[in-house]
Amino acid sequence: MKSVTLFLAFFFCFFLCLQTEAQQWTAEQQEIWKTVNAQWQADKDGKNWVDEFVHPDCFGWNNSTPTPSNRNNITRWFKAYQSISKTLEYQITPAAIVVKGNFAIAHYYYVVLNENYDKKIERETGRWTDILIKEGDKWLFIAWQGGADKSKE
Repeated sequence: MKSVTLFLAFFFCFFLCLQTEAQQWTAEQQEIWKTVNAQWQADKDGKNWVDEFVHPDCFGWNNSTPTPSNRNNITRWFKAYQSISKTLEYQITPAAIVVKGNFAIAHYYYVVLNENYDKKIERETGRWTDILIKEGDKWLFIAWQGGADKSKE
């Protein structure tokens, strides 16, 4: 039964990737996806992505926090996690991107490998939604919500 479940999970992920790759993104959607990728890469590189990518009025949260966090709290938590955890690798796969004027919403799946303070490697899969606002010629994160899938692999 477990092998059937694994096969179905693999088939679903493969089909999803084919569907996602087959989509034709507009220039605006590509710009959003480039920003999302750049933020993830900055996090992997250990750079302070909050200063570069987060709007001053941002409120975002993930499944592990009881309330949304403002930019000051996001900065505090970013610094804390940088001291105890390191992103080794990630993969993000877009599900949908909507752009309306100077607002955009990006829904996507992620897989990330982190190394914790005990040097233990942890793999996490989840879903994420980013909401961005364009100020001048730059897209900034103004809200987000998401987190790890509840089912364990």
